[in-house]
Amino acid sequence: MSNPYATDNGYTPAQPGQYQAAYPTINPNQQQPQYEPYDPALKGQSGGETEEERFNYSGSKCQDKWFAVLFLLHLVAIVACAVIYGRKVVSTGTSPILENKTNILLSLGAAAAAGLVFGAIWLFIMKKFSGVIITLSIVLNAVLFAAMAGYAMIKGSVWLAIVFVVFALLQVLYFYCVRHRIPFTKAVMGSAVSSVQDNPGSINSVYACALFSVAWNLIWVWATVGIYQKYYPDSTAPQSITAGHGIVFFLLLVSFYWTGQVLKNIGHVTVSGSVASWWLVPQQPAPTCGAFKRAMTTSFGSICFGSLLVAVLQAVRALLRQAREQARRRGSGGAACLLCCVDCILTQLEALIRYFNMYAYTHVAIYGKDFISSAKDTWRMFSQRGFEVLINDDLTGLVLMMGCFLGALFSAAVAGVLGMILFKGSSQDEVWVSLTAIGFLIGFTMTALIMSAVQSAVATTYVVWAEMPNEISQTRPNHYNKLVEASRILHPEQNF
Repeated sequence: MSNPYATDNGYTPAQPGQYQAAYPTINPNQQQPQYEPYDPALKGQSGGETEEERFNYSGSKCQDKWFAVLFLLHLVAIVACAVIYGRKVVSTGTSPILENKTNILLSLGAAAAAGLVFGAIWLFIMKKFSGVIITLSIVLNAVLFAAMAGYAMIKGSVWLAIVFVVFALLQVLYFYCVRHRIPFTKAVMGSAVSSVQDNPGSINSVYACALFSVAWNLIWVWATVGIYQKYYPDSTAPQSITAGHGIVFFLLLVSFYWTGQVLKNIGHVTVSGSVASWWLVPQQPAPTCGAFKRAMTTSFGSICFGSLLVAVLQAVRALLRQAREQARRRGSGGAACLLCCVDCILTQLEALIRYFNMYAYTHVAIYGKDFISSAKDTWRMFSQRGFEVLINDDLTGLVLMMGCFLGALFSAAVAGVLGMILFKGSSQDEVWVSLTAIGFLIGFTMTALIMSAVQSAVATTYVVWAEMPNEISQTRPNHYNKLVEASRILHPEQNF
């Protein structure tokens, strides 16, 4: 059977989960052959379709639709509980600090704006100096551990100093091992940042999901408090919870985490779809709108499916933490230790699933397939390139985390200075300290949302580079050649 993705232009694109060993080098100044537009939403589905059919988004079908139905029914149930059992929170007094709420809101609003501005600035810095930032981050970590070792020696803690010295040496060894991978990570980040800057709507989609998450959390709290008051109307903590009540509260936890994961992954799939269109269909107008539409329709069930797996683990971990705390209060050290070990195992399992899901959802956004098929493609990708992907994401994470931390510091400084000016000479002149701390958290959150869009773009860039080098060599030759040049350093034995 012939490959349905073969073209008349002399190359055959890789199937999802397969990788081409050789990459063509393109001269952007030469006349290139014209290729039929590539449709990331339909590639990887049943074979036999023509180029025109693959570019027709109307041919996509809703994947994993029963999980979407289940999720929507659960939303209706939570809203109904909030309406039926919800209680209004009655304020018993006015805090003297809240009397100056205008100044407080002005300071915190300035902190949020500072986070947005710094995030935009950091995008340009990452695009130009990501390699320098990666090197600087590793060096600073090594210096920090060395300084902590010196301080421990001064305090007479020799063993602690030895531990810090080992950590410092590990940082040096890590830099030595990954130094030749830094140029490729820099090239990937440069392309990813360019895709986000060219489609600013992708960042807006992440912020929209975050706002919906905040609104939903309020509804969930309203419903949960109402249900709790129905079961325990005397407002006293129960000595024990019945099995039925325990199941209800467990399902409420699953609801809380599930909705948060779904909203987060909607943002990721939207950004990934937008970046895939940037790479593969440069001429497509408003790619973010199309990607968001697919995330909310054809791919919504797949998002709900994968998110449910993580949500159940998070709910189980929450119950384990509560049980561990109760065991500690009862003096059952052995039980508390055992629960702590189980929680640690589940924490690592959750981290692995969330990381795996990020690339599975990237495949969902590119190919429009169901979650199980996308997970299989992702597993094949990790089987062939897992170590390379892990190192690339770790180096990328250094740049993103530094941006979040610096953005938080910038926002904290803005909120603190503005608070000192607005509250100078008043009875609450020390409130600037609290505003600085809150401004730090706001700045970190605002910058982290922008960085999450970049992280999604990095994952998408890596997938299209690994699976579709021929396509992107035609659609984005300049960015493609940068990846090829960096790959020659990483894999000099390959024929690029």
